[in-house]
Amino acid sequence: MTRRFGLGNCRSRSLAPFAKACERDSGCLGHEHYRCDAEPWQNLHAMSAKNIMRTATALISFSLISAIPICTSGQTVAAPKKAYALATWSNLGCRAKGRFQDTGYCDSEVINQIVADGKSAIPILISQITDSRWIAEPVYDFWPRIRAGELAYFILENLFVDNTWAKSTMPNLYPEQPCDEPGWVCWGRFRKTHSLADLQAHWMAFWKAHKDEIYWDDKARCFRLSSAKD
Repeated sequence: MTRRFGLGNCRSRSLAPFAKACERDSGCLGHEHYRCDAEPWQNLHAMSAKNIMRTATALISFSLISAIPICTSGQTVAAPKKAYALATWSNLGCRAKGRFQDTGYCDSEVINQIVADGKSAIPILISQITDSRWIAEPVYDFWPRIRAGELAYFILENLFVDNTWAKSTMPNLYPEQPCDEPGWVCWGRFRKTHSLADLQAHWMAFWKAHKDEIYWDDKARCFRLSSAKD
């Protein structure tokens, strides 16, 4: 049986399918990087009314401009998106087996919010795949620590696995790669040749191609594609 990463600590026969076009805020400056110098206001009493108005107008204009994200690479960056608290993930109940969305195995406020957000959670999770911060605690039993972006990847993958835990409801993102080692060993081997940016790019390509077909199967607690054959 083909097992998927993120579904416990079994040995994996295959890495398939694993589970922001650019890293969020990469090379970009937002308004939080600006600091207003309060010094001009210290001498307002010495300014003429005209100069006071000119100074105030300049400061207001500066504040408005500073609120717009600026990208040094010349690309326009949208306002920060909603993000889930993955870097601070800590949940003993979700480590052993089952999918993240299985309430009987994983009781998590973060996952509950993701499920409640429905399909809109998918692009948010995709945007978080390039988050390279290490999670302080192990996400799975016996696994070494993983990065927040890897957790986003695993959550996405689980959301497209049916309630048999064995069948994916989406096309493989990568060709199958047989592996008879423990899951964390197979994953580590896979990651040596696949960066977080690469994982994100594959998910983004899938999302762009299928976003209008995706729907939530409440009974099986997973996403499916309307075009897929049962």
